[in-house]
Amino acid sequence: MRRPAFWIALALLSIVATLIGIRYFPQAFSIVALDITMDRGHALDAARAIATRDGLGPAGFRQAASFAGDDEAQTFVELEGGGKEAFTRMLRENLYAAYSWRVRHFKDGETNETTIRFTPDGRPYGFVEKLKEDAPGAALDATAARTLAEREAAARWNLDLAKFTLVEQGQERRPSGRVDHTFTYERNDATLKEGRYRLTLAVAGDRLRGVNHFIKIPEAFTRRYASMRSANELIGVGSVVGLALLYVVGGIGIGLFFMMRQRWVLWRTAALWGIAVGGLQTLASINEFPLVWMAYDTAVPRATFIAQQAAFLVAGFIGFSVFFGLSFMAAETLSRRAFGHHPQLWRGWSRESGPSIQILGRTV
Repeated sequence: MRRPAFWIALALLSIVATLIGIRYFPQAFSIVALDITMDRGHALDAARAIATRDGLGPAGFRQAASFAGDDEAQTFVELEGGGKEAFTRMLRENLYAAYSWRVRHFKDGETNETTIRFTPDGRPYGFVEKLKEDAPGAALDATAARTLAEREAAARWNLDLAKFTLVEQGQERRPSGRVDHTFTYERNDATLKEGRYRLTLAVAGDRLRGVNHFIKIPEAFTRRYASMRSANELIGVGSVVGLALLYVVGGIGIGLFFMMRQRWVLWRTAALWGIAVGGLQTLASINEFPLVWMAYDTAVPRATFIAQQAAFLVAGFIGFSVFFGLSFMAAETLSRRAFGHHPQLWRGWSRESGPSIQILGRTV
């Protein structure tokens, strides 16, 4: 490693890797510019106003919100629906909001709940209300239900149905005698090659209970993509096995075993740092706690659900602390054993070692 040829080759390899990264990064990790002018508080307020206006969801509901993208639709558009340019044009021309706010209105013990969607700039973009199977309601015929759905969608959700053509419809009679209808429309002025812009209107009894925009993805693409992903998943499984064997078993398990026999392990500082990093990981999980309500099963009592999440947090804290602590012990001990002339990690910025040129250089 002291020969110039090695460092010249390494520098050239680094330059080539940098150029490859610049060339292919936008394809591997698509970057999308979004103007998100609605924040979480505005989304909750707007959803509450719509629920009050239309009588959606249970009385005394709780709210949860998340901002997310339609990954499946984005993958299809970028791979076979016209590429990244088509995806960007779709967002710019408001053909389909692949990214949206979702606000859930729910109540523990209640089947009835509603999810309301908004575009990043705050426009209402649809909703779905879930009802009990035996909830009462009218039994409209298909024509009356379609007229009601189109009238309500245009008046309350600003839909221009002149751009859509009805392609599918269905109905189902519930145990209470209520008849639910679904009407699926397809946009007639834009496509994504084999993909289609679609809209579903749902009627439960004599009320509009759903407005859902989506992209109809060809089944052939879904099968091809699943086949493509299978190889990636196999590589992922192999990496996990390699990590477990080389890092956990080899580095931490076997490494610490021999170092402990030789009394090389300094465990106290490593354990404290493991607890500190485990605590930071737990704080990150607590910060994300409001999102878990998006997946909350209302059949489970709220207190039970909170207790389950608290148990997961405690288990995660213990698991992270133990893993990081053991990892730090093994890494620091084996590094000190292999490179005895290097400064000792835990004493790097001690009062004795800190004010030195060597530590300053390594820190920089």
